[in-house]
Amino acid sequence: MKKAMDKFGMIISIPEGDNRASSITNFYDRRDFDDLIPTGLLDNTIDLRSQRALYGRVNLYGDAVYPDIDEVSFDPVTKLFGFNFAKILIGQFITEWITLSFLPTYLPNSAIYKRIQVTNNKFQSVDEAFTQIYSNIFDTFHKYLFETGVEFSVLNFDAYATTFARFLRNNVIDFTREKLIKTSAWKSYNTLLVYDLQQRAHGSDEETYEIYYLDPSIKLMSDTLLRHGLVLDRHSPWRFAINLRSPQVTTPSEDRTFVRQAQFKEGFIEQLIEITTTPSTIPLTLEEGSQIVDELFRIGKDGNPLSWVKRWHAAQEILSAKYKETPIDNLYGSVVDLYNSAFFNGTTAESLFAGGYIRAYTTEINNAKKLLTTSYNIFVEKAFQKRIAECPDTHKPIQLKPDRKKYKGDDDIELTILNFLLSVREAEEEITIPFTTRQAAYKLLQTKQGVQKAYKKLHEAVKRLKYKKITPFMTHGDALLWANHVGCNGAHQMTNGSWRPCKSHADFISLTSS
Repeated sequence: MKKAMDKFGMIISIPEGDNRASSITNFYDRRDFDDLIPTGLLDNTIDLRSQRALYGRVNLYGDAVYPDIDEVSFDPVTKLFGFNFAKILIGQFITEWITLSFLPTYLPNSAIYKRIQVTNNKFQSVDEAFTQIYSNIFDTFHKYLFETGVEFSVLNFDAYATTFARFLRNNVIDFTREKLIKTSAWKSYNTLLVYDLQQRAHGSDEETYEIYYLDPSIKLMSDTLLRHGLVLDRHSPWRFAINLRSPQVTTPSEDRTFVRQAQFKEGFIEQLIEITTTPSTIPLTLEEGSQIVDELFRIGKDGNPLSWVKRWHAAQEILSAKYKETPIDNLYGSVVDLYNSAFFNGTTAESLFAGGYIRAYTTEINNAKKLLTTSYNIFVEKAFQKRIAECPDTHKPIQLKPDRKKYKGDDDIELTILNFLLSVREAEEEITIPFTTRQAAYKLLQTKQGVQKAYKKLHEAVKRLKYKKITPFMTHGDALLWANHVGCNGAHQMTNGSWRPCKSHADFISLTSS
């Protein structure tokens, strides 16, 4: 901590947390940073550094998401790229702030926010954000193959994928989009929910506090942002985020519309009936489908995401009454998809994530296939075309020519890709998917869009296993991720220093006691 004088002439201690400082220094100083911010101002900011580190990165069900480029556009007036509703909110904020900037009473020339320029030019698509990461991973992998001689045992695509999966596991390297989006590799700007007010680099908390929090205009900026459904970033007050739970977003005026409209309730019921109809079960009737939907809607009208767990349990009870052995877990993902698009009419965070974002796991198969086949073909070109071996008869050295062939798109590699992702996801999440779940997923390969359905089943299994039980010493990040999965917000710290999901222990107990 550093001693300094505030604007009233009082001596205060300023935290010295810095991206270049030690982790223990940052732990204490960055915790103290929040204590220095007045309560009224603290409550009007968002903590994107820790408490809301996954904001815009995961939906309410724990799935990693990224913006659907087809659902966003560029505004030539504001020079902003994003969702229509966000650009409208930001445009209205800019209009008010320009007016305030001409009033010296509100904004003197010395104010830090006297001049702002809202931008999001740091945005990168999911492909742009991870291109260099994947390039570095495969370069390192190929170097390993060549330097260790393992290349001679990689004679086809299957062996390449298996060896690569083992390499990732042994070196603890994250690979899937599902995992990378939840790490620092995916910047907050890429969510299209975070925008800059000014161009500044992350660095010293001391500098941030002195420049921004000792400037009286910060309260005016915070209040003005809130009036337009926006919220100041607490630890980077030169930027702000779209507040998806603000009244300006959840109950927009006529000129603030979302990207998708609700589907008809009848369509929801028809699809629900369809996905519960299998050769081994009695078809769900229209009346029974209506009963399930009515139950979901009745409990969920309060809009509280915490009630989703209750809604799902209610639907389970109704379904179980008809299907004693219904694969409820298999139905869960389908009902979630349908619920996202049918229940919310484009005015909530759930609807935005359902219509404006792509769930990473839905593109994982194609992404892995593209990356693996491309890198494999590069490997085939660079690998030695001959190798020295021992003749089994004469025991003399002889030259062998590996029969490697490039992938040309005509081979069936779906099972290889699925097994690769299965191995990688188990390593990333430190879990083991049961044999019965694997077999059930493999059976789906024989159906239409089989590999996508199979991977979705495995993805849901990974989530269930990861969040099935709370580990004794959860990190803050793990607790926040678990909270996103079950539908509560934030995390709370236990007396032993470990973390638990949800803002309060009461909320956590209510979700895990049943």
